Amino acid sequence: MVRCGFWEYWMGMFPLNKRHVRGALIGLFVIGAAFDLRAGEAKLSGLQFGIGLPMDSPAARVSVSEVVQGAQKRGFLRISVLPLVVANGVQIRFSRPDVAALRDIRATLRSLVKLDAQELRRVEFFVGAEAHPRLLAEAVVPGVDSWEFRRVNFFGRVRSEELSECKLMLTGAQAGVFLLKSAAGDRQVLLLDLLAPKGAD
Repeated sequence: MVRCGFWEYWMGMFPLNKRHVRGALIGLFVIGAAFDLRAGEAKLSGLQFGIGLPMDSPAARVSVSEVVQGAQKRGFLRISVLPLVVANGVQIRFSRPDVAALRDIRATLRSLVKLDAQELRRVEFFVGAEAHPRLLAEAVVPGVDSWEFRRVNFFGRVRSEELSECKLMLTGAQAGVFLLKSAAGDRQVLLLDLLAPKGAD
C-alpha cells in the first residue's frame, strides 16, 4: 500500500512552481496573523521574512519587532479616521543591494491586514553582519513607486548626515536613487553607494 500525506496529495494534484509555493506559504501564515490582528490585541510580534529572489538566497532579511493596526490622523485636530498598518522596529539586513526587493515588504504587510495604508517606524538598513546601521529613519511611508523617509540619518564611509526627509525611488529610470533635500540644496545618493563595502572607493 502506498501512503500519501495531505500535502503530497495536493501538490500532486496541483503542480506549483517556486513563486506559487512561496505565495501559498505566505498566504497560510497570513491567515493566522490577520486573525490575531483583528481579534482584539491587534498585535503581531517577531515577524521575520526574506525579500527578493531566489527564495533560498534572498537579497535581504527583514525582522519586525511588532505589527499593529493603528489609524491615520487627518485634519487640524489630528483626528484618527482611517485604518493604518504600523510596523515598529524594522531591520533590513542586505546580503546584496536590490531595490526591487524592498517592494516585497509592502506586499507582505498588506497581506497581514489587507490595508494599503502603511507606516514603518524605527527603520534600519544593515549590510551583512554589521553591528551598526548604514541608514536609520524614524518613519517610512512605503508606496508602490517610492518610499518616503522622515527624520533620517545616513552613516556613510566618510561622513554622516541627518535629514528631515528624503525619498527613495523604487521604479523607473531613478530606481535605487535617494532624492535628498537639505539647506545645501537638492542632490542624490545611490542605494548602491549606501550599501557598498566600507573599503570601497
